[in-house]
Amino acid sequence: MSWLTRQKRRNNLTFHPGVYKFNWPYLCASIAPDEYNNVQIYTCEIEIHVGHEEDLKLDRIATIYVKAIKEGVGITNYFEDISTKIRFSFFDYIFYEHLLDEDLLTNLVRWIEYYPKEFAPRIFPQGLYKEVKMDWDNKKKRYQNPKWNEINEEHFVFEVKDPLIDQGDIFLAEFSLPNLSLQTQIRPVVIISKDNNFQTIVAPLTSNLNYKEMQSHILINPENSNLNRDSIILVEQARAIEKRYLKTKIGKLSKVHLDTLLNMWKTMFVFDEQSNEITPTDIRFEIGKTISLEEDNYYEFKDFSKSGNIVKTITNCVDEYVCSFLNSQGGRIFFGINNDRKIVGLKLSYKERDELKCSISSKLYNLLPSLDPTSYQIFFHNVFSIDKLNNEFFVVEIIVPKPLDEMTLFFTGGNESFVRVNGSKKKLNGLEIQDWIRRRMKN
Repeated sequence: MSWLTRQKRRNNLTFHPGVYKFNWPYLCASIAPDEYNNVQIYTCEIEIHVGHEEDLKLDRIATIYVKAIKEGVGITNYFEDISTKIRFSFFDYIFYEHLLDEDLLTNLVRWIEYYPKEFAPRIFPQGLYKEVKMDWDNKKKRYQNPKWNEINEEHFVFEVKDPLIDQGDIFLAEFSLPNLSLQTQIRPVVIISKDNNFQTIVAPLTSNLNYKEMQSHILINPENSNLNRDSIILVEQARAIEKRYLKTKIGKLSKVHLDTLLNMWKTMFVFDEQSNEITPTDIRFEIGKTISLEEDNYYEFKDFSKSGNIVKTITNCVDEYVCSFLNSQGGRIFFGINNDRKIVGLKLSYKERDELKCSISSKLYNLLPSLDPTSYQIFFHNVFSIDKLNNEFFVVEIIVPKPLDEMTLFFTGGNESFVRVNGSKKKLNGLEIQDWIRRRMKN
């Protein structure tokens, strides 16, 4: 269990980990136009580090760095304004701020002001980092009363090291296994997917050859891994970690065993055991018509057409429904069909459809164990109105795979587990989880 997962459970928070990098515009005190009637707008660099191990160990969930750039003016006098606008623009998406106590979130986020050497070499020959502590005014909805404290903050800020990695590489990494010590351990992992510039999907290794044998285990030896002992790859424990937690490369899988690993990773998430292809439902969706499918353990219908924010409404619950299908036999979720099986459609612009895809992917990224993002599919079905295509309305279909290893129990990012029972999702409590595992073992 990672520090990130424990923090979510302890503080009942939902947030999207990662590093968010962008430039932010701001105005200085003098906004008089020049001779061409143009007003100078300056920019600073922003990095929002969410869910870092160092922060979580200190009961924080994020550190935000505001960096002055050479072409700009000093950021100190405008720090409260910059930080306030960043909070309004990003916090609700990253931290679900509307669900949190504002004072709680204020205490969980650290702000750092950074002047690099290039900004003013004579004034900042080594660069300057200052932690900025501010109060949040709930009435005025802004930060105020900033206090600066110089600190030594040279690690990982603006220079996140990206180790050269490849599929099949074996690294020592900071990693913790579920149901073992809560403290993060240094243990060997094998790279399954590079994933993105910041994170990678890995599977842990164990040298305990008495580990309960499962279909998702791969036995490797020194000849095909360059390790000094026989080991087992625990594919079912695979998940995403930040690349900076990879410490030292210690081995490399042989091509044969790498192919075995990649094939197992893919086949663990095949929806149809007879086919590797995941295709959308071949149905004509017409507003007001009744669909031939029925809600059961394989199909789920949700209306949401009257929601004030369809993207947020779907995002807030999608992981629970996906988790319930993963812990059953797989299935399909249709957003835009009501409980009477009538097609209502969801009004979604191109921008909203794009935002919804990103939000769903981000939410499902937090499932444990990690779900290969290529294993599930999201489709937007066009909806017709009296034989005419309605370009504004869609039925959203999410196809959820059936894992090959039925002993794997999936959890949401909030450490909750769901199953399908009589056509609906059901949350499992502690005793029900034990019973679920016992029944799966008997089968």
